[in-house]
Amino acid sequence: MSNTREITGSITIVPKRPLITPLFYFATLLFVYSLGDGIMSYVAPVIMEKHLHSTFLMGLVFSASSAAGFLADLLFGKYFGNRSYKFFVLWGSALAVLFPLSFTFLPPLVVVFLTGMIIWGLYFELLEFGLFAYVESFHHPQEHAKVWGLVSAFKGASYMVGPALATYSLGRGENVALITAGCLFGFGLLGYLLFWWKFGHGHRHIFRDNPENLPLITHFTAVWTVLRKIWPVWVFTLLLYMVDATFWTVGTLFSEQLGKQHPFGNMLMSVYMVPSVLAGMMTAWFAKPFGKKRAAYVGGLLQGLSMVMLGFVINVPMILLVVFLSSFFAAISFPEILATAEDYVTRLKGMGSIMVSLQLTSASLGFVIGPTLAGYIAEKTSIAMTFVVVGLLLAMGSVVMMIVTPRKIHLPQQELETVIGSA
Repeated sequence: MSNTREITGSITIVPKRPLITPLFYFATLLFVYSLGDGIMSYVAPVIMEKHLHSTFLMGLVFSASSAAGFLADLLFGKYFGNRSYKFFVLWGSALAVLFPLSFTFLPPLVVVFLTGMIIWGLYFELLEFGLFAYVESFHHPQEHAKVWGLVSAFKGASYMVGPALATYSLGRGENVALITAGCLFGFGLLGYLLFWWKFGHGHRHIFRDNPENLPLITHFTAVWTVLRKIWPVWVFTLLLYMVDATFWTVGTLFSEQLGKQHPFGNMLMSVYMVPSVLAGMMTAWFAKPFGKKRAAYVGGLLQGLSMVMLGFVINVPMILLVVFLSSFFAAISFPEILATAEDYVTRLKGMGSIMVSLQLTSASLGFVIGPTLAGYIAEKTSIAMTFVVVGLLLAMGSVVMMIVTPRKIHLPQQELETVIGSA
């Protein structure tokens, strides 16, 4: 077929649309990484609980990954603020391979589990920084909701398959599951190198004006300056990740329990991830009636109320249905709030690394608080009651954020310039 068309006697060249776009390639790459991460997210709590003999201690050790991630989020923007997506993804990929290897070849001791969790926290945050940097480098602001919706769909698909693959491989031995995750991370690293070779650095550099030589206290002052304006979005993101952490810690144990009661019980985590594939593709449509922030808050409210039902349902198929419903609303909230954060990254221009740091600290802190709180409640009451308490926190928090969040958040550009200029 010809790639030209004639317009008023002249020939206009119509460029071919590339067969594989950067977005599709990068989303596929994230699918591979997230598949390995989904296996480890399922396997790690099971292995640790088996050797530590305490749900609370397992949750405490599990939260070390996010404690490390939280510190990384605060410092990456300061010390690596001028780096492109290439730096973050390369080092994140390299560390990811070490995570399952530490569980495979080292003895099952608390210090080994803690080391593995710290590696997990660091590589996860590096890849998340890389993802924000990629979106900002390759896509314009009007594409943010669509891009984050597609990314969420691809990641959701991998986390849907991951637990099923983890369950299958665990049945053949812990090392089989761990080596499978390690191979996936290795493939992800090779895939990233191919991406960089084919697509380069993108069209824009996300943090090109971010000064690395700022005093640490000035950097934290700048972070606080932004946080004072966007705190409702930050708190809501924290609550979302607390809920997500609850599913990925006690939820995996709940799945093991249900698997002993019903043939479909082991599918709980896969059911939890299915809606992110379906709803993630419709993110832009959900935002139209409310705006991104309001759509996220409404989704959070409905997710929290759905989770409360898990305390009163005992039939396994009904439990899976409620989990699906709850996850559907989460699949609306996550892309909308991430697209909101990406908009702020763009509006902060050269200081966008501050917003990325804040966004990721809320996620890390959610994964510090979530496993610890969930493990404590599960040990003192029951796993089902854990979902009730966390669901109520999310529902109430969503209502409060809807009330206190202004329709338009004005970022403190001039105040930031003053803070940076005084350094």
